[in-house]
Amino acid sequence: SWETGQLHHDLGRFYAHAALGVLGRRRPDLVGLHGQTIYHRPPDRGRRAVASATFQLGEPAWLAEALRVPVVSNFRAADLAAGGEGAPLATLFHQVVFAEPGRFVCVNNLGGISNVTALDARRRGRMRVMAFDTGPANLPLDLAVRAWSRGRLTCDRDGRGAARGRVDEARLKRWLRHPFLRCPPPKRAASPSSTGTT
Repeated sequence: SWETGQLHHDLGRFYAHAALGVLGRRRPDLVGLHGQTIYHRPPDRGRRAVASATFQLGEPAWLAEALRVPVVSNFRAADLAAGGEGAPLATLFHQVVFAEPGRFVCVNNLGGISNVTALDARRRGRMRVMAFDTGPANLPLDLAVRAWSRGRLTCDRDGRGAARGRVDEARLKRWLRHPFLRCPPPKRAASPSSTGTT
């Protein structure tokens, strides 16, 4: 729609303005722009033959023009085209920051969707990396808070609302029986997801 196109460029201008404000007269060698994900469907490795797709808002041309340096973007789309799940940056960051020689380390990223990166460096000179979504995280919580507050709140800051509630054990048990949650790792998505992170 025209609103999506306008927002795509408005967000690009916002990024450019913010970058100029932070950098001042300094200029980096290049800039990476992930953009804001509004739709993401990783490869369906199950029985249904549905093509993967992803879409991020934030036109990089505005950033390139403002800073006059190369801007690298479309990370998710490039990873999908290369056969990945469309989330290459978090895994690389986790490997650089958290991997430890001789140890097996897992990093759980709780964004809109929960995902884990498993870093196995127990064998000398060899790093085994596995990353995959594990299930919902903040996305359903934020949606519930918006519905409960009739749009007044966008999230349950510091979990204050949840601390006053009680767990619906029957519903939780039913949700935990979902086939995706029972799959052994690495889990593969079987339905579309809309996220704002990664």
